[in-house]
Amino acid sequence: MKEIDYELENENVYFDKPVELIDKTKEEWEPMVSRVFELTKTLMGNGETATGSEATKICLALAEKKSTAEIRETLKQFGAFLLKKGEDNKTNFETLLEKANPGELYSLIYNLNEHFGLDFDLEAMGKLAPEDKVKFDQIKKDKDSKTELYNKLYKYNFGANYKLSKTFGTNDFSKQNYFGGKGGAISFDRTGGHSVAMLMLLAEKDLSGKYIYSVDDMYDNSKLLDKKQNAFNTVLQKSIKAGPAEKADNPKNKDAVWLVDNIFEGIMAGVDRLNKLSEKLDVNKDNLMQSEEFIKICSLGYCIMDAWQEIWRYKGLCEEKLKKEFPNIKSKGKRYEFFSKLTGL
Repeated sequence: MKEIDYELENENVYFDKPVELIDKTKEEWEPMVSRVFELTKTLMGNGETATGSEATKICLALAEKKSTAEIRETLKQFGAFLLKKGEDNKTNFETLLEKANPGELYSLIYNLNEHFGLDFDLEAMGKLAPEDKVKFDQIKKDKDSKTELYNKLYKYNFGANYKLSKTFGTNDFSKQNYFGGKGGAISFDRTGGHSVAMLMLLAEKDLSGKYIYSVDDMYDNSKLLDKKQNAFNTVLQKSIKAGPAEKADNPKNKDAVWLVDNIFEGIMAGVDRLNKLSEKLDVNKDNLMQSEEFIKICSLGYCIMDAWQEIWRYKGLCEEKLKKEFPNIKSKGKRYEFFSKLTGL
């Protein structure tokens, strides 16, 4: 088994956020970083005191940093600076609050937390005025609720969860290397390959006909690394050998036939597993749509939909497969409709 290298990790309490994910919202956070720079530099006296000098040094460093990783590290230094106390026993954050609009400062820092995956502790930085404490508590309550929900969504998402993606993709795999059909007809430049590999594993049964792996196993970053990597790499190599869709959609193409057969079995097993999970769902539960059980079902449903898209890359072979599997449905259109509804589409 190849060792998994979790790149770009930090110790954020919410989640490990890779730089490429932070870059996706660069247009949103760049003005915030500039505003923090302007506020701090102006309010701390432009270097006229020791504290002001330190603040200015951090701000200048912030302005000079070009890479996202460097900006994130400088923002961490800024957070530590805000916690420092001056001769008046006030934190630098408290000093800033006396001169700035508290709402603007809270908003900036909270939004930077969101974008960079930082952990600025506003409560530790200084006591808030009563009227601001009320606002802050509500902001914090809303944020904690959103963070809890995000962590659940993040856990079950191949696109966002870097660790989960890596347990299947291995260190040798990068989506960027498979743009433009370089991975064959399967969409390895997004999450298609991950979904197909996962459903293939969920379809495996023992001699007694029982499923071998659980849905939870698939989303556990510490389990079945060998199995996950082998399944993913098998799908990748089969797809590459089968070639692009126009070449692969041929009954003489053994690799394409293998993919269609296995994707179909994976989809059907996925539907079966999803139905079993749904039967255990307490529909009267408070906040049902934010429960981990519900989110897990939705995530599995997304993988089924993802694999459904991939099997139709081989349209002719898929139509023949459906004809064989559903012999009582004589119309091609009806078979397509039945298969679509079966998978929740």
